[in-house]
Amino acid sequence: MENTEKVVNLERPAVLNHLFFEQSKFNILPSSFEELDSLAASLKAEPNLKIELRGYTDKIGPADKNLILSIDRVKAVKQYLVSKGIDPIRIRTRGFGDTQRVYTGQDTELRMKNRRVEIVFVR
Repeated sequence: MENTEKVVNLERPAVLNHLFFEQSKFNILPSSFEELDSLAASLKAEPNLKIELRGYTDKIGPADKNLILSIDRVKAVKQYLVSKGIDPIRIRTRGFGDTQRVYTGQDTELRMKNRRVEIVFVR
């Protein structure tokens, strides 16, 4: 049977602005827990809501490693949410590596905006 679930952008993707990882790794830093706990609480309050987590990296490093890193990071976020009681079936993950950058310059602080996880609501 084919999966007919479609991604529906109910609004612009939400960016987890306070989600931080170890440099070049997928370990979530403790400073991220408050935002992730808030997301988990929101998901518990809306038990029929499903999400897709989309991971992105900056351009530093090889593209193939960035793709793997983006996938590992969204999987880590999913694992965290599952540990807080969210059914894993409600969370889809996708990694895009450095292919969809929001900033293409060399400024270090602005380049950090490319290292992000977005949430898209799914129906």
